[in-house]
Amino acid sequence: MLKLLGITNDVGFVLDGQDVIDKVSTASTTTNAFALIILDFYLPDRGGIEVVQEVRSLYQERNIRQEPHFVFLSADVDKSMIARANKIKVPDVLKKPLCANELYEIAMRIGLLDRVKDAPLVVDVS
Repeated sequence: MLKLLGITNDVGFVLDGQDVIDKVSTASTTTNAFALIILDFYLPDRGGIEVVQEVRSLYQERNIRQEPHFVFLSADVDKSMIARANKIKVPDVLKKPLCANELYEIAMRIGLLDRVKDAPLVVDVS
């Protein structure tokens, strides 16, 4: 779906929260930082909020200023979930199944379509 939207960055797919952390840990350099991380709010091994906090911590440790834009997905989005996401400054919470138009809007808003094409993406498929 991302390539159909004109997002030609490297895309990495992961299965759980630890997979996200591992991928970010091995790729987090100033020149290879992630542009976008889309993950389920309820991951099999840990919560999406915990993963966001761990990724941000990794970026801080490596002095990478441009942190990725996070997007939460869930089959059951409610006001409480949106409030918890907003509290950690994740403004985008999308309901599954993912709508291409919503993702395209986010990509345009954050300038993903204009960014350097080398910035990889992580998409959680759980």
